[in-house]
Amino acid sequence: MSFTKKIKTLAVVLAVAATASAQFNGVDNARTRALNGAPLGDISDIHSYPVLMMEYLNQAQITWNGTDEAPAGGSIIATKSLLDGMLGLGIITNRMSMADARFQSTVGTELSGINPPVVPHILIGANLGMLKAGLDLFIEHNGYSATVSTSNADNSVSTNDTTNSAMLFGTRLSANADLGMMDLLVKFGIGFPSLNRKATGPSAGGGIETTEEKLKSGLYLEIGAEVSSNIAGIVDLTIGGGYTSMSHQLADQVTPASTTVRPVNTSSLLSIYLSAEANVLETVAAVVGYEIINDVSKTLSSATAGTPPVTTETTARSGTFIHAFFAGLEGSWDNVWWKFDNLKLRSGINYTIATPTSKTSNNQNSAGHERSEFATHAFADPTIGIGVSKGLLTIDAALNFGRLIENEDSDVFWENRGLLNGPTFGSVSATFRF
Repeated sequence: MSFTKKIKTLAVVLAVAATASAQFNGVDNARTRALNGAPLGDISDIHSYPVLMMEYLNQAQITWNGTDEAPAGGSIIATKSLLDGMLGLGIITNRMSMADARFQSTVGTELSGINPPVVPHILIGANLGMLKAGLDLFIEHNGYSATVSTSNADNSVSTNDTTNSAMLFGTRLSANADLGMMDLLVKFGIGFPSLNRKATGPSAGGGIETTEEKLKSGLYLEIGAEVSSNIAGIVDLTIGGGYTSMSHQLADQVTPASTTVRPVNTSSLLSIYLSAEANVLETVAAVVGYEIINDVSKTLSSATAGTPPVTTETTARSGTFIHAFFAGLEGSWDNVWWKFDNLKLRSGINYTIATPTSKTSNNQNSAGHERSEFATHAFADPTIGIGVSKGLLTIDAALNFGRLIENEDSDVFWENRGLLNGPTFGSVSATFRF
């Protein structure tokens, strides 16, 4: 398909997936993709801070996302006001959360090829005047099972059964306090992972053998805070940060000869960000943001050897240190286009610098290393988006210029992967306010 024909086709569907990393939001939609992650307030923020649901009551949004990497998925967000806005209920589903990402990256590579959970996060909020509170309850689960039968030389049949199940049960607590000159957001999350992996099949000495693995320990933690203030009635300034960590250790392997101590694996994400938003000509909002991110995986191994026995603890770290820059514009106009009540045009750009790092050390000697590799610079692809509203319905779409010319001859970008996954060149959201 020619480049010109692609342009025409994309104009019809009004959407191409943005490639923004969108670190400011845990869940994205067509609006945040069109802004390329630039941090303008959005309903998707309720995933990071459940208390923000109280600012977006009586709404339902469904997003069809497409990206280069499956499962891109979409998201469903719905909120409902109770008792004249004193209470709120909500749900988020069909999207990998930060908890999912931490969980699947640390519990084991055996889950890396499985689609993310389609399990809802249940949100509960309360408006207490100057203080609002929000709660997110979730049970994220995934797994697989397989039965393989093999014919033997003696015409007998050998059967191998494998099951693998992983789960994370947890909650996020958040609060929003109006302190007059500033607005404060805080959150705390905790979760408890579990893993059950079992394999049953013929043993080398005859008969049936079953092996089973479970977690010895595991913990998911999340904390964060954000402060916002209006400066001179012109600029809304926000500074915040967050830390997410998932650690786990498989149960020790016990054999007649010895006991193997399993390593402790920890994956963590530290983020500090700053953003400034200003209104231009009353109908246009402009925002710039900067974020510094440290994404680290750590393995702590322990081994005992020698006479007398000496225990050596070895720590191996690998990670990525990221600088991310964001900028976005969004204009809103009423009754200016055809029969729509409102028209929004938006655009965004981001630029990231990522430096891989690694370090090894032990508690017995100075053997080890510490490295900082050459940095990679991400393409600063500009994005544009459009939003139209009629009555209670709003349709948003996103288009990424850079994606138009990258691998333009590859058919994979036009592949449709299901109802919520959509075509890989598509990102559309529908929001209904009731």
